[in-house]
Amino acid sequence: MSTIVVIAESSPFTGRLRQLTQQKVVGLRPTFTEHVLNSMLSTLREIDLVVISEEVDEEQVYELADIVLHHAPHVPIVLVRDHADALTQEWRAAGIREVLDSAGTDIDVERLLSRFIGGSVGGDAAVPASVPRPAVPEPPSSKSATSQLAAERLGIDRSGSKQPASGQPRVMVVLSPKGGVGKTTIATNLAVALGQKAPMQTVVVDYDAQFGDVASMLNVSAAHTIEEAFTERGVHPNLVLKGLLVTFEDNLLVMSGSDSPAAMEKVDSPQATQLIRQLSEEYPYVVVDTGSGLTDESLAALEVATDIIFVTTMDVSAVKALRRSIDLLDRLNLLPRHRYLLVNMADTGTGLTAEDIGAAMRMEVDAVIPRSTDVVLSVNVGKPLAAGRGSSPFLDAIDLLVSKVAGSAPRSKGGLFRRGSS
Repeated sequence: MSTIVVIAESSPFTGRLRQLTQQKVVGLRPTFTEHVLNSMLSTLREIDLVVISEEVDEEQVYELADIVLHHAPHVPIVLVRDHADALTQEWRAAGIREVLDSAGTDIDVERLLSRFIGGSVGGDAAVPASVPRPAVPEPPSSKSATSQLAAERLGIDRSGSKQPASGQPRVMVVLSPKGGVGKTTIATNLAVALGQKAPMQTVVVDYDAQFGDVASMLNVSAAHTIEEAFTERGVHPNLVLKGLLVTFEDNLLVMSGSDSPAAMEKVDSPQATQLIRQLSEEYPYVVVDTGSGLTDESLAALEVATDIIFVTTMDVSAVKALRRSIDLLDRLNLLPRHRYLLVNMADTGTGLTAEDIGAAMRMEVDAVIPRSTDVVLSVNVGKPLAAGRGSSPFLDAIDLLVSKVAGSAPRSKGGLFRRGSS
Protein backbone atom coordinates (compact mmCIF):
# COMPACT_ATOMS: atom_id res chain seq x y z
CA MET A 1 0.00 0.00 0.00
CA SER A 2 1.26 3.44 -0.94
CA THR A 3 1.13 6.58 1.18
CA ILE A 4 -0.28 9.97 0.23
CA VAL A 5 1.00 12.82 2.41
CA VAL A 6 -1.36 15.78 2.73
CA ILE A 7 -0.03 18.97 4.31
CA ALA A 8 -3.04 20.76 5.75
CA GLU A 9 -4.27 22.55 8.88
CA SER A 10 -8.02 22.12 8.73
CA SER A 11 -8.72 21.74 5.02
CA PRO A 12 -11.42 19.16 4.19
CA PHE A 13 -9.21 17.88 1.37
CA THR A 14 -7.58 15.27 3.62
CA GLY A 15 -10.96 13.75 4.46
CA ARG A 16 -12.01 13.74 0.81
CA LEU A 17 -8.91 11.82 -0.18
CA ARG A 18 -9.52 9.21 2.53
CA GLN A 19 -13.01 8.65 1.14
CA LEU A 20 -11.86 8.38 -2.45
CA THR A 21 -8.84 6.09 -2.12
CA GLN A 22 -7.91 2.86 -0.37
CA GLN A 23 -4.32 4.00 -0.02
CA LYS A 24 -2.97 5.33 3.27
CA VAL A 25 -3.50 9.09 3.65
CA VAL A 26 -1.26 10.78 6.24
CA GLY A 27 -2.17 14.31 7.28
CA LEU A 28 0.60 16.64 8.49
CA ARG A 29 0.08 20.09 9.97
CA PRO A 30 2.21 22.87 8.44
CA THR A 31 3.43 23.97 11.88
CA PHE A 32 5.77 21.01 12.24
CA THR A 33 5.75 19.58 8.76
CA GLU A 34 9.35 20.40 7.78
CA HIS A 35 11.12 17.99 10.08
CA VAL A 36 8.42 15.31 9.88
CA LEU A 37 8.49 15.42 6.10
CA ASN A 38 12.29 15.23 6.17
CA SER A 39 12.11 12.11 8.31
CA MET A 40 9.34 10.44 6.33
CA LEU A 41 11.01 10.95 2.97
CA SER A 42 14.32 9.75 4.40
CA THR A 43 12.96 6.55 5.93
CA LEU A 44 9.79 5.58 4.04
CA ARG A 45 9.93 4.25 0.50
CA GLU A 46 6.21 3.94 -0.13
CA ILE A 47 5.28 7.63 -0.40
CA ASP A 48 3.75 8.10 -3.83
CA LEU A 49 2.26 11.58 -3.66
CA VAL A 50 2.60 14.79 -1.66
CA VAL A 51 -0.37 17.17 -1.64
CA ILE A 52 0.02 20.72 -0.32
CA SER A 53 -3.34 22.21 0.66
CA GLU A 54 -4.70 25.66 -0.05
CA GLU A 55 -3.97 26.74 3.56
CA VAL A 56 -0.19 26.66 3.11
CA ASP A 57 1.19 30.07 2.17
CA GLU A 58 3.24 30.64 -0.96
CA GLU A 59 6.61 30.91 0.76
CA GLN A 60 6.18 27.66 2.66
CA VAL A 61 5.01 25.90 -0.51
CA TYR A 62 8.44 26.47 -2.04
CA GLU A 63 10.24 25.33 1.15
CA LEU A 64 8.24 22.10 1.28
CA ALA A 65 8.76 21.45 -2.42
CA ASP A 66 12.52 21.82 -1.88
CA ILE A 67 12.42 19.16 0.84
CA VAL A 68 10.59 16.71 -1.42
CA LEU A 69 12.90 17.35 -4.35
CA HIS A 70 15.96 16.90 -2.16
CA HIS A 71 14.94 13.60 -0.58
CA ALA A 72 12.66 12.04 -3.20
CA PRO A 73 12.67 13.75 -6.60
CA HIS A 74 10.54 10.91 -8.00
CA VAL A 75 7.58 11.78 -5.71
CA PRO A 76 5.08 14.09 -7.47
CA ILE A 77 3.83 17.22 -5.72
CA VAL A 78 0.27 18.46 -6.23
CA LEU A 79 -0.74 21.92 -5.09
CA VAL A 80 -4.34 22.70 -4.06
CA ARG A 81 -5.41 26.31 -4.43
CA ASP A 82 -8.63 28.32 -4.22
CA HIS A 83 -9.78 29.38 -7.68
CA ALA A 84 -6.80 27.64 -9.28
CA ASP A 85 -6.23 28.36 -12.93
CA ALA A 86 -3.12 26.90 -14.49
CA LEU A 87 0.27 25.74 -13.24
CA THR A 88 2.48 28.82 -13.19
CA GLN A 89 6.07 28.82 -14.36
CA GLU A 90 7.26 29.46 -10.80
CA TRP A 91 5.38 26.45 -9.44
CA ARG A 92 6.60 24.26 -12.26
CA ALA A 93 10.18 25.33 -11.58
CA ALA A 94 9.71 24.42 -7.92
CA GLY A 95 8.86 20.86 -8.91
CA ILE A 96 5.08 21.01 -8.59
CA ARG A 97 3.48 18.72 -11.17
CA GLU A 98 -0.11 19.89 -11.05
CA VAL A 99 -2.44 22.42 -9.44
CA LEU A 100 -5.97 21.47 -8.38
CA ASP A 101 -8.86 23.78 -7.55
CA SER A 102 -10.01 23.28 -3.95
CA ALA A 103 -13.60 23.39 -5.21
CA GLY A 104 -12.96 20.62 -7.74
CA THR A 105 -15.36 17.69 -7.91
CA ASP A 106 -14.68 14.17 -6.63
CA ILE A 107 -14.27 13.11 -10.25
CA ASP A 108 -11.47 15.67 -10.63
CA VAL A 109 -9.75 14.26 -7.56
CA GLU A 110 -10.16 10.66 -8.74
CA ARG A 111 -8.66 11.52 -12.12
CA LEU A 112 -5.71 13.18 -10.40
CA LEU A 113 -5.11 10.07 -8.27
CA SER A 114 -5.32 7.86 -11.33
CA ARG A 115 -2.73 9.96 -13.13
CA PHE A 116 -0.20 9.88 -10.31
CA ILE A 117 -0.85 6.64 -8.46
CA GLY A 118 -2.67 4.52 -10.98
CA GLY A 119 -4.41 1.99 -8.77
CA SER A 120 -5.20 4.31 -5.89
CA VAL A 121 -8.87 4.71 -6.70
CA GLY A 122 -10.86 1.73 -5.52
CA GLY A 123 -7.99 -0.73 -5.18
CA ASP A 124 -4.40 -1.66 -5.85
CA ALA A 125 -4.37 -2.06 -9.60
CA ALA A 126 -1.02 -1.85 -11.27
CA VAL A 127 0.21 1.34 -12.84
CA PRO A 128 -0.30 1.16 -16.61
CA ALA A 129 2.80 0.28 -18.57
CA SER A 130 2.36 3.42 -20.64
CA VAL A 131 3.05 5.51 -17.57
CA PRO A 132 6.54 4.54 -16.43
CA ARG A 133 7.44 5.18 -12.82
CA PRO A 134 10.73 7.05 -12.34
CA ALA A 135 13.44 5.00 -10.69
CA VAL A 136 14.49 5.96 -7.20
CA PRO A 137 17.98 7.43 -7.57
CA GLU A 138 20.64 5.47 -5.70
CA PRO A 139 22.90 7.62 -3.50
CA PRO A 140 26.62 7.52 -4.24
CA SER A 141 28.26 4.44 -2.75
CA SER A 142 30.77 6.48 -0.75
CA LYS A 143 28.00 8.52 0.86
CA SER A 144 26.06 5.34 1.62
CA ALA A 145 29.09 3.74 3.25
CA THR A 146 29.79 6.87 5.28
CA SER A 147 26.16 7.01 6.40
CA GLN A 148 26.25 3.36 7.43
CA LEU A 149 29.45 3.84 9.44
CA ALA A 150 27.91 6.85 11.18
CA ALA A 151 24.76 4.85 11.89
CA GLU A 152 26.78 2.00 13.40
CA ARG A 153 28.75 4.44 15.53
CA LEU A 154 25.54 5.91 16.87
CA GLY A 155 24.04 2.46 17.41
CA ILE A 156 21.28 3.09 14.86
CA ASP A 157 19.77 0.12 13.07
CA ARG A 158 18.64 1.48 9.70
CA SER A 159 16.10 -1.33 9.38
CA GLY A 160 14.40 -0.59 12.68
CA SER A 161 14.88 1.02 16.04
CA LYS A 162 17.98 2.58 17.48
CA GLN A 163 20.04 0.19 19.58
CA PRO A 164 22.74 1.41 21.93
CA ALA A 165 25.99 -0.47 21.45
CA SER A 166 28.12 -1.59 24.38
CA GLY A 167 29.70 1.46 25.95
CA GLN A 168 27.88 3.79 23.59
CA PRO A 169 26.82 7.22 24.89
CA ARG A 170 23.19 7.47 25.97
CA VAL A 171 21.04 10.28 24.60
CA MET A 172 17.87 10.59 26.68
CA VAL A 173 14.98 12.72 25.40
CA VAL A 174 12.33 13.72 27.96
CA LEU A 175 9.09 14.37 26.10
CA SER A 176 5.46 15.27 26.60
CA PRO A 177 3.00 16.89 24.18
CA LYS A 178 1.38 18.74 27.10
CA GLY A 179 2.94 21.53 29.12
CA GLY A 180 2.85 21.64 32.90
CA VAL A 181 3.37 17.91 33.46
CA GLY A 182 6.75 18.28 35.21
CA LYS A 183 8.89 17.31 32.25
CA THR A 184 11.68 19.80 32.92
CA THR A 185 11.74 18.88 36.62
CA ILE A 186 12.26 15.24 35.71
CA ALA A 187 14.88 16.07 33.05
CA THR A 188 16.95 18.26 35.38
CA ASN A 189 16.82 15.81 38.30
CA LEU A 190 17.74 12.91 36.02
CA ALA A 191 20.71 14.90 34.74
CA VAL A 192 21.79 15.82 38.29
CA ALA A 193 21.61 12.18 39.39
CA LEU A 194 23.62 11.04 36.37
CA GLY A 195 26.13 13.81 37.03
CA GLN A 196 26.66 12.45 40.54
CA LYS A 197 27.43 9.05 39.07
CA ALA A 198 29.64 10.43 36.28
CA PRO A 199 30.92 13.89 37.33
CA MET A 200 31.52 16.26 34.41
CA GLN A 201 30.50 13.49 32.01
CA THR A 202 26.80 14.39 31.85
CA VAL A 203 25.28 17.31 29.94
CA VAL A 204 21.69 18.51 29.99
CA VAL A 205 20.48 20.40 26.91
CA ASP A 206 17.56 22.84 27.04
CA TYR A 207 15.72 22.22 23.77
CA ASP A 208 12.58 24.07 24.82
CA ALA A 209 13.16 26.80 22.26
CA GLN A 210 10.50 29.18 23.52
CA PHE A 211 10.16 28.74 27.28
CA GLY A 212 13.23 26.80 28.38
CA ASP A 213 13.98 27.08 32.09
CA VAL A 214 16.56 24.38 32.80
CA ALA A 215 19.03 27.02 34.02
CA SER A 216 16.36 28.51 36.28
CA MET A 217 15.53 25.15 37.86
CA LEU A 218 19.22 24.55 38.52
CA ASN A 219 19.70 28.15 39.71
CA VAL A 220 22.70 28.70 37.44
CA SER A 221 23.62 31.84 35.52
CA ALA A 222 24.75 31.15 32.00
CA ALA A 223 27.13 33.46 30.19
CA HIS A 224 26.29 31.65 26.93
CA THR A 225 23.07 30.15 25.63
CA ILE A 226 22.20 27.47 23.12
CA GLU A 227 21.81 29.61 20.00
CA GLU A 228 25.53 30.42 20.20
CA ALA A 229 26.29 26.76 19.45
CA PHE A 230 25.26 27.19 15.82
CA THR A 231 27.02 28.69 12.85
CA GLU A 232 25.12 30.01 9.86
CA ARG A 233 24.82 26.54 8.32
CA GLY A 234 26.14 24.14 10.93
CA VAL A 235 27.40 23.66 14.48
CA HIS A 236 30.59 24.95 16.07
CA PRO A 237 33.41 22.43 16.74
CA ASN A 238 33.27 20.48 20.00
CA LEU A 239 35.99 22.61 21.54
CA VAL A 240 33.81 25.70 21.11
CA LEU A 241 30.74 23.87 22.44
CA LYS A 242 32.57 23.03 25.66
CA GLY A 243 33.17 26.73 26.22
CA LEU A 244 29.42 27.39 26.08
CA LEU A 245 28.56 25.01 28.92
CA VAL A 246 28.01 26.09 32.53
CA THR A 247 28.54 23.75 35.48
CA PHE A 248 26.17 22.81 38.28
CA GLU A 249 27.77 21.74 41.58
CA ASP A 250 30.97 20.70 39.78
CA ASN A 251 29.46 17.52 38.35
CA LEU A 252 26.84 18.47 35.75
CA LEU A 253 27.27 20.46 32.52
CA VAL A 254 24.39 22.60 31.27
CA MET A 255 23.61 23.89 27.77
CA SER A 256 21.22 26.70 28.72
CA GLY A 257 18.23 27.84 26.73
CA SER A 258 17.92 31.36 25.41
CA ASP A 259 15.92 34.14 27.03
CA SER A 260 14.47 35.03 23.63
CA PRO A 261 11.70 32.81 22.18
CA ALA A 262 12.91 33.76 18.69
CA ALA A 263 16.55 32.76 19.23
CA MET A 264 16.25 29.34 17.56
CA GLU A 265 14.15 30.40 14.59
CA LYS A 266 17.09 30.31 12.16
CA VAL A 267 18.32 26.90 13.35
CA ASP A 268 17.16 24.11 11.06
CA SER A 269 16.50 20.50 12.00
CA PRO A 270 19.79 19.02 10.68
CA GLN A 271 21.70 21.56 12.78
CA ALA A 272 19.66 20.69 15.86
CA THR A 273 20.38 16.99 15.33
CA GLN A 274 24.08 17.64 14.76
CA LEU A 275 24.44 19.49 18.06
CA ILE A 276 23.14 16.52 20.03
CA ARG A 277 25.29 14.16 18.00
CA GLN A 278 28.44 16.19 18.70
CA LEU A 279 27.70 16.40 22.41
CA SER A 280 27.22 12.61 22.52
CA GLU A 281 30.70 12.25 21.03
CA GLU A 282 32.12 14.05 24.05
CA TYR A 283 29.90 12.96 26.95
CA PRO A 284 28.55 9.52 27.92
CA TYR A 285 25.19 10.92 29.09
CA VAL A 286 23.18 13.58 27.25
CA VAL A 287 19.78 14.52 28.70
CA VAL A 288 17.55 16.58 26.40
CA ASP A 289 14.67 18.59 27.84
CA THR A 290 12.12 19.47 25.17
CA GLY A 291 9.28 21.90 24.65
CA SER A 292 5.60 20.98 24.74
CA GLY A 293 4.42 19.06 21.71
CA LEU A 294 6.47 17.54 18.92
CA THR A 295 8.67 20.51 18.13
CA ASP A 296 11.37 20.57 15.47
CA GLU A 297 14.00 20.42 18.21
CA SER A 298 12.35 17.40 19.85
CA LEU A 299 12.19 15.48 16.58
CA ALA A 300 15.76 16.46 15.74
CA ALA A 301 16.99 15.09 19.09
CA LEU A 302 15.08 11.86 18.55
CA GLU A 303 17.07 11.26 15.37
CA VAL A 304 20.05 10.29 17.56
CA ALA A 305 18.30 9.34 20.82
CA THR A 306 18.92 6.02 22.51
CA ASP A 307 16.24 6.52 25.19
CA ILE A 308 12.94 8.36 25.41
CA ILE A 309 11.14 9.20 28.65
CA PHE A 310 7.44 9.93 28.24
CA VAL A 311 5.82 12.05 30.94
CA THR A 312 2.08 12.38 31.49
CA THR A 313 -0.34 13.29 34.24
CA MET A 314 -3.57 11.55 35.19
CA ASP A 315 -5.94 13.54 33.00
CA VAL A 316 -7.56 12.26 29.85
CA SER A 317 -6.38 15.10 27.58
CA ALA A 318 -2.71 14.53 28.49
CA VAL A 319 -3.01 10.78 28.00
CA LYS A 320 -4.74 11.15 24.63
CA ALA A 321 -2.18 13.67 23.40
CA LEU A 322 0.69 11.40 24.41
CA ARG A 323 -0.90 8.40 22.70
CA ARG A 324 -1.23 10.34 19.44
CA SER A 325 2.37 11.53 19.73
CA ILE A 326 3.65 7.99 20.23
CA ASP A 327 1.70 6.78 17.20
CA LEU A 328 3.19 9.50 15.02
CA LEU A 329 6.73 8.89 16.25
CA ASP A 330 6.27 5.18 15.56
CA ARG A 331 5.20 5.90 11.97
CA LEU A 332 8.26 8.11 11.54
CA ASN A 333 10.58 5.45 12.98
CA LEU A 334 11.69 7.93 15.65
CA LEU A 335 11.04 5.78 18.72
CA PRO A 336 14.28 4.65 20.35
CA ARG A 337 14.51 1.10 21.62
CA HIS A 338 14.62 2.16 25.28
CA ARG A 339 11.29 3.73 26.29
CA TYR A 340 10.02 4.69 29.74
CA LEU A 341 6.67 5.99 30.90
CA LEU A 342 6.29 8.15 34.02
CA VAL A 343 2.94 9.22 35.45
CA ASN A 344 3.66 12.43 37.31
CA MET A 345 1.69 14.50 39.84
CA ALA A 346 -0.62 11.54 40.45
CA ASP A 347 -3.75 12.01 42.53
CA THR A 348 -6.32 9.55 43.74
CA GLY A 349 -9.94 9.86 42.71
CA THR A 350 -9.21 11.13 39.20
CA GLY A 351 -11.08 8.30 37.50
CA LEU A 352 -7.87 7.02 35.89
CA THR A 353 -5.38 4.49 37.21
CA ALA A 354 -1.80 3.76 36.21
CA GLU A 355 -3.07 0.53 34.66
CA ASP A 356 -5.51 2.51 32.50
CA ILE A 357 -2.72 4.78 31.31
CA GLY A 358 -0.38 1.87 30.59
CA ALA A 359 -3.12 0.14 28.58
CA ALA A 360 -3.78 3.33 26.59
CA MET A 361 -0.06 3.71 25.82
CA ARG A 362 0.37 -0.02 25.17
CA MET A 363 3.44 0.01 27.41
CA GLU A 364 4.18 -0.56 31.07
CA VAL A 365 4.17 2.40 33.47
CA ASP A 366 7.65 2.53 34.97
CA ALA A 367 6.83 4.84 37.87
CA VAL A 368 3.90 6.70 39.40
CA ILE A 369 4.96 9.92 41.15
CA PRO A 370 2.43 11.42 43.60
CA ARG A 371 1.88 15.15 43.71
CA SER A 372 4.36 16.63 46.18
CA THR A 373 5.00 20.03 47.78
CA ASP A 374 8.66 19.03 48.17
CA VAL A 375 9.03 18.94 44.40
CA VAL A 376 7.38 22.35 44.04
CA LEU A 377 9.63 23.78 46.75
CA SER A 378 12.76 22.39 45.08
CA VAL A 379 11.76 24.06 41.81
CA ASN A 380 11.04 27.39 43.47
CA VAL A 381 14.39 27.52 45.30
CA GLY A 382 16.41 26.15 42.38
CA LYS A 383 17.65 23.13 44.33
CA PRO A 384 16.81 19.83 42.58
CA LEU A 385 15.79 17.04 44.93
CA ALA A 386 18.39 14.78 43.31
CA ALA A 387 21.12 17.14 44.57
CA GLY A 388 20.25 16.24 48.15
CA ARG A 389 20.07 12.93 49.94
CA GLY A 390 16.36 12.63 50.61
CA SER A 391 13.89 9.85 50.11
CA SER A 392 10.63 10.22 48.20
CA PRO A 393 8.61 8.58 45.44
CA PHE A 394 9.95 11.25 43.10
CA LEU A 395 13.57 10.33 43.85
CA ASP A 396 12.71 6.65 43.63
CA ALA A 397 11.54 7.28 40.06
CA ILE A 398 14.73 9.18 39.24
CA ASP A 399 16.84 6.39 40.76
CA LEU A 400 14.94 3.86 38.66
CA LEU A 401 15.74 5.76 35.47
CA VAL A 402 19.40 6.09 36.43
CA SER A 403 19.64 2.37 37.16
CA LYS A 404 18.11 1.51 33.79
CA VAL A 405 20.42 3.87 31.92
CA ALA A 406 23.62 3.57 33.92
CA GLY A 407 23.16 0.59 36.20
CA SER A 408 23.79 2.55 39.40
CA ALA A 409 22.98 1.52 42.95
CA PRO A 410 20.25 3.36 44.91
CA ARG A 411 21.24 6.67 46.51
CA SER A 412 21.92 6.99 50.20
CA LYS A 413 19.06 8.38 52.28
CA GLY A 414 18.77 11.28 54.69
CA GLY A 415 19.83 14.93 54.53
CA LEU A 416 18.18 17.74 52.61
CA PHE A 417 14.43 17.20 52.04
CA ARG A 418 14.77 13.98 54.01
CA ARG A 419 11.09 13.59 54.86
CA GLY A 420 9.15 11.48 52.37
CA SER A 421 6.71 13.10 49.99
CA SER A 422 3.43 11.58 49.12
